[in-house]
Amino acid sequence: MEQKTASEISPDGAVGNDLKEKVYYTNKFYVGFLIAILSLLLLNNILVLFQSGALLSLLPIVFQSVVLIFLFTKHKWTIIAVRTWALIILIGGLAKFVGTSLRLVDFYFFESVTSLEEISIGSTIFMLLSIIVGSTYFFFAKRHIKTERNTLNV
Repeated sequence: MEQKTASEISPDGAVGNDLKEKVYYTNKFYVGFLIAILSLLLLNNILVLFQSGALLSLLPIVFQSVVLIFLFTKHKWTIIAVRTWALIILIGGLAKFVGTSLRLVDFYFFESVTSLEEISIGSTIFMLLSIIVGSTYFFFAKRHIKTERNTLNV
């Protein structure tokens, strides 16, 4: 029998490659809704790419595709990918909220902005949904996406 060095032994006693991580979901609705949202956003970005030719839309296409692949394959980094995606969505919604708020303050108090045409009901709803979806998926990812470490007996 070979002697294992201290660097080959993990903290939980697994040796070398004998450690395997298993990802499972505790709430199928959470994951199903996440897959639906990511799929719709992915389709939207693909349409934007083909209609306008904006190569910048390749960035969300690649990232959303990676998150979807991780969800379907139950990759060990699924929770990191989901939380990163949710944080980006949350920060985008909050940035839009701050920008809209500053525009409203400028319009009502300083009157340097002459119209509020750029602030529509649709963009406001999208901003609020971004904040709600981003915060929901960021904060509940640890509760609904679990990683279990198994040791394989060789």
